[in-house]
Amino acid sequence: MGQTSEELKLKLQRMTETSKGDWLQEDSDLLLEDMLDHIGAVDPELRDELIYSAFAKWIGEGYLSPGQLERVLERCLGLQMSGIGEQGSDTVFTRSFASLALTCVIVADRKSGVLSGAQTEKAIRQSLSYMERERDTRGFVPEKGWAHAIAHGADLLGACVRHPAFRPERAPDILAAVQSAFFKETVYTDDEDSRLTTVIDRLLERGLADAALAGWIQGLPEAYEAFLSSGTDYLAAFHTRIGLAYFLKTLYFRLDGELGEARAAAEEAVRRLQTNRRI
Repeated sequence: MGQTSEELKLKLQRMTETSKGDWLQEDSDLLLEDMLDHIGAVDPELRDELIYSAFAKWIGEGYLSPGQLERVLERCLGLQMSGIGEQGSDTVFTRSFASLALTCVIVADRKSGVLSGAQTEKAIRQSLSYMERERDTRGFVPEKGWAHAIAHGADLLGACVRHPAFRPERAPDILAAVQSAFFKETVYTDDEDSRLTTVIDRLLERGLADAALAGWIQGLPEAYEAFLSSGTDYLAAFHTRIGLAYFLKTLYFRLDGELGEARAAAEEAVRRLQTNRRI
């Protein structure tokens, strides 16, 4: 039987300075299972400061065996879809922090190459599906801490783009996933814009052309028009327009001078959104 949340909390508090030698003396398989069982705990200290921080340290510093790394990947791929589509429930913490753990695994695998091609492909496919299907856009939740599902999903997308298994011809899929984040009837207020813009940075690092990015940006006002035509309500349409404009402004200032076509497209897209008189 696994540990209770309080037992796990006390254990992880004692292990904050664990060395790799100490880790090898632990029943680490059991500890990892307990951490995965509680990855979405509503206690922010346990979830964020202890479980996630431990995953980040132990995965990042190579404590986990290849088999353990694969186990974390498979468990988190399942956990990331737990309650997908729900809004306002506590399942968001499981999905969101599974995304963060997956990010740690994908980042570590860039160097280790432990994961198979099939495993990395599965992670990439699911990172796309997750961003499109996640509906809980809350940032900070009083008494429970950060949900931040969209930001954490963006972090995972960025890690997938940087992985050697990512094929540049999949850039349109990544752009579509980023676009989907802005049609969830909300205005992001907790740095989600910046995290999503970082995904664009990663695509540019992998060779996304200025013209291709400009073409995608030019399509955003059209996507907004289609959203309006779908019969959405006033407030949802207003939030979507404002959210897109904020993102495009953030992106404009992140693009350097060599990306003139994309910068011009972002400026024009903002103008079109701001002059839309229907909302």
